[in-house]
Amino acid sequence: MVESPEILVISDIRRCGKSVLLQQIRSRQTEQDFYLNFDDERLVNFTVNDFQTLYEAFIELFGEQKTFYFNEIQSIIGRERLLGTS
Repeated sequence: MVESPEILVISDIRRCGKSVLLQQIRSRQTEQDFYLNFDDERLVNFTVNDFQTLYEAFIELFGEQKTFYFNEIQSIIGRERLLGTS
């Protein structure tokens, strides 16, 4: 089980199993969460400015959750400013 009050970043070379690891981590958690894969072609124009709308949609659809899992978030320009990472 991964327990961290901070942002956890999983990074490594391409095609090494990061997405599989992410899903394994999620499957072992007991709490509900939000998950979004930015590799989805429907999100090709997603920008950092869309995160508030995304958050509101998540809450409307699934209720309040405290954990977010984002796969392939490196494709979102400016994400560091939003997430507080560098």
